[in-house]
Amino acid sequence: MRDSADHTRMVRAMEQLSTWLGQATEEGPAALNSLRASTTETNDLAEAFRRAIDEYRRASRAAISLSVNGDSREMHPVVRDEIYRIGYEAIRNACAHSGGDRVEIMLAYAHDTHVAYP
Repeated sequence: MRDSADHTRMVRAMEQLSTWLGQATEEGPAALNSLRASTTETNDLAEAFRRAIDEYRRASRAAISLSVNGDSREMHPVVRDEIYRIGYEAIRNACAHSGGDRVEIMLAYAHDTHVAYP
């Protein structure tokens, strides 16, 4: 090290790296679980989201709820799994980063492809 400024920058860089590694250690298993926990076994998005909620309910201080509107529908497995992955990531992010005390999830089945956000 040439001077104390170099040493200080090195320490800061190592601290940042340590923080990133800690986050990866926490978030990595959740990401892997989302890839493994496909809805294809049951073809039931609501049940798959309930499993995701149960997983995060233990780690989050937020009250998490799921409401389902409409009847479950058959859909292409690729579409269904993509919806699940997006929803799972949204649940994970809300629990990990929102700081809120409540997470409300609404799964709505409809006859058309219109998506509406409350």
